[in-house]
Amino acid sequence: MDEALGWETTLTPEEEARLREKDLKRVSFCLNTCPGCKIARKKQRGFWYQAVRASDDKLCPWCASYARVLGKRAYEPITEEDIAAIPELKRAR
Repeated sequence: MDEALGWETTLTPEEEARLREKDLKRVSFCLNTCPGCKIARKKQRGFWYQAVRASDDKLCPWCASYARVLGKRAYEPITEEDIAAIPELKRAR
């Protein structure tokens, strides 16, 4: 998906854990709160779909975290199985 996903890391395990926690908070925001991403995933067309697709992980740190953690772009549809695969992640009802 991204070349950045294959980079070597020089972080300590504590730093990696802190970054993982930060990524999960950002993913939670993107999944449950962000109006643009929620509409883009739901409708798969229209203004928000094009805007999120154009900005994607290049401009938005929440979309970048979403792509890193879930392996999908923020505008791509997501299933409950994708969310269940990450125990720390919860979808707001």
